[in-house]
Amino acid sequence: MEQTLLYRDIRYVIGQEQDGRRRWSIHPEGTTMSGIVSSSGLRGSFKSAVFAAREAIDHWLDSPGETGSPEPNAA
Repeated sequence: MEQTLLYRDIRYVIGQEQDGRRRWSIHPEGTTMSGIVSSSGLRGSFKSAVFAAREAIDHWLDSPGETGSPEPNAA
Protein backbone atom coordinates (compact mmCIF):
# COMPACT_ATOMS: atom_id res chain seq x y z
CA MET A 1 0.00 0.00 0.00
CA GLU A 2 1.30 3.45 -0.92
CA GLN A 3 1.11 6.29 1.53
CA THR A 4 0.73 9.90 0.36
CA LEU A 5 2.11 12.52 2.73
CA LEU A 6 2.71 16.28 2.73
CA TYR A 7 5.88 18.13 3.76
CA ARG A 8 6.47 21.85 3.25
CA ASP A 9 3.36 21.94 1.01
CA ILE A 10 4.89 19.34 -1.35
CA ARG A 11 3.13 16.01 -1.86
CA TYR A 12 5.28 12.89 -1.59
CA VAL A 13 4.50 9.20 -1.85
CA ILE A 14 6.07 6.29 0.02
CA GLY A 15 5.61 2.99 -1.78
CA GLN A 16 5.14 -0.51 -0.48
CA GLU A 17 8.21 -2.37 0.80
CA GLN A 18 9.58 -5.06 -1.48
CA ASP A 19 12.57 -7.18 -0.43
CA GLY A 20 13.66 -4.64 2.20
CA ARG A 21 13.54 -1.77 -0.28
CA ARG A 22 11.02 1.02 -0.58
CA ARG A 23 10.49 3.63 -3.31
CA TRP A 24 9.76 7.25 -2.51
CA SER A 25 8.72 10.02 -4.90
CA ILE A 26 8.05 13.73 -4.62
CA HIS A 27 5.75 15.69 -6.91
CA PRO A 28 6.65 19.40 -6.99
CA GLU A 29 5.09 21.63 -9.68
CA GLY A 30 3.95 18.88 -12.02
CA THR A 31 7.26 16.98 -12.03
CA THR A 32 8.29 13.78 -10.29
CA MET A 33 11.56 12.93 -8.55
CA SER A 34 12.13 9.56 -6.93
CA GLY A 35 14.57 7.20 -5.29
CA ILE A 36 14.82 3.89 -3.50
CA VAL A 37 16.05 3.22 0.03
CA SER A 38 16.77 0.03 1.86
CA SER A 39 16.96 -0.51 5.58
CA SER A 40 16.50 -3.33 8.02
CA GLY A 41 14.38 -3.45 11.14
CA LEU A 42 10.77 -2.82 11.95
CA ARG A 43 9.48 0.08 9.79
CA GLY A 44 13.11 0.94 9.01
CA SER A 45 12.63 1.30 5.28
CA PHE A 46 9.48 3.44 5.78
CA LYS A 47 11.32 5.89 8.04
CA SER A 48 14.32 5.92 5.71
CA ALA A 49 12.06 6.63 2.73
CA VAL A 50 10.31 9.47 4.59
CA PHE A 51 13.66 11.04 5.54
CA ALA A 52 15.00 10.66 1.98
CA ALA A 53 11.88 12.23 0.45
CA ARG A 54 11.97 15.12 2.91
CA GLU A 55 15.67 15.67 2.22
CA ALA A 56 14.89 15.82 -1.52
CA ILE A 57 12.08 18.31 -0.88
CA ASP A 58 14.38 20.48 1.26
CA HIS A 59 17.03 20.37 -1.48
CA TRP A 60 14.51 21.24 -4.18
CA LEU A 61 12.97 24.14 -2.21
CA ASP A 62 16.30 25.49 -0.96
CA SER A 63 17.94 25.47 -4.43
CA PRO A 64 15.99 28.11 -6.39
CA GLY A 65 16.53 28.08 -10.12
CA GLU A 66 18.12 24.62 -10.15
CA THR A 67 16.50 22.50 -12.84
CA GLY A 68 18.14 19.16 -12.06
CA SER A 69 16.56 16.64 -9.75
CA PRO A 70 18.01 15.98 -6.31
CA GLU A 71 20.23 12.95 -5.88
CA PRO A 72 18.34 9.97 -4.44
CA ASN A 73 19.31 9.11 -0.90
CA ALA A 74 20.51 5.52 -0.56
CA ALA A 75 20.33 5.32 3.22
